[in-house]
Amino acid sequence: MNKFAVILPYFGKFKPSFALFYESARRNPDVDFFIFTDDNEPIYLAENIKWIKTTLAKFNDMAVQKLGIDFKIPKPYKLCDFKPMYGLICEDYLKGYKYWAYGDVDVIYGKISEFMDKIDYRKFDKINHAGHLCFMKNVPEINELFKVQAEGSKDYKEVLFSGNVAFDELDMNKKAKAASIKLYDGIFAADIMNEKGMQVVDKEHIEKGFKIKTAYPSPKNYHYQIFVSENGRIIRYYRRFFKVKKDEFCYMHYRLELPVLLSDKKSDTFIVSFKQNGFFDFDIKSVQNLKSFMKTVKTYNTRKPIIVEKFNALINKINGILKKGEN
Repeated sequence: MNKFAVILPYFGKFKPSFALFYESARRNPDVDFFIFTDDNEPIYLAENIKWIKTTLAKFNDMAVQKLGIDFKIPKPYKLCDFKPMYGLICEDYLKGYKYWAYGDVDVIYGKISEFMDKIDYRKFDKINHAGHLCFMKNVPEINELFKVQAEGSKDYKEVLFSGNVAFDELDMNKKAKAASIKLYDGIFAADIMNEKGMQVVDKEHIEKGFKIKTAYPSPKNYHYQIFVSENGRIIRYYRRFFKVKKDEFCYMHYRLELPVLLSDKKSDTFIVSFKQNGFFDFDIKSVQNLKSFMKTVKTYNTRKPIIVEKFNALINKINGILKKGEN
């Protein structure tokens, strides 16, 4: 039996990019994926993908039974707040697994087991602070972590009857710290944003965007970088001191729907680009030297160097002051 399971309820029609998610999941045969959905099953279903045909109403009934509280999940998007509860709601499916995870389908997986071994996952009860793929040790006290009371976090009973509150991320991390469990909050994912070119969520975005005083460790952004799936691994190539370097992540989260413009949708090697708006075939030779790398960056991800951005911001500020003086 596999050590890891991922619970993924999704109701409605899967988007075209699901084809890439599916292939990346299939390429992780030592991880089982439980997909609860009302969409049609693929013609050829991989052995490690468990397609559970159901409805949101039936999933709601299962949640009501396991949580012992009568409530209604109004819309599929509300499931984001239920993610930390899946260990209890879906406990009948998780028997025998060492760890389970909640997550999203707008992701592309790399080599999950290899990455888990790399961080020595056995030392931790909760792995990753983000909600798009968060592993939990499959034991009762961790599966019911969502019930822990923590300063600044919401009570789960309140969450059941509220609108979307991002319970799977901010609140669960507060509960994890309050419970003093072993939390791995190191760099785990390439969480890509379409902001000034393709950037990962970094310390600045976490602190300012999410208003968190102490940011979790996060990747650093570089002026010139691209994100690819390369032979089933999630790689970021970047320029550093006039050399092409790379780092690897467990998965990439791309946040918005993009067209799949590959010659073969089953390919394990492709590049993602917000500039070109899609997933494209990727030639590994295009990053073998600095010249070819910079050409690739120009094609798929060009943004102004930060010194230019600061200069333009300063000019705009001066112009604003001058206009104000004229008035």
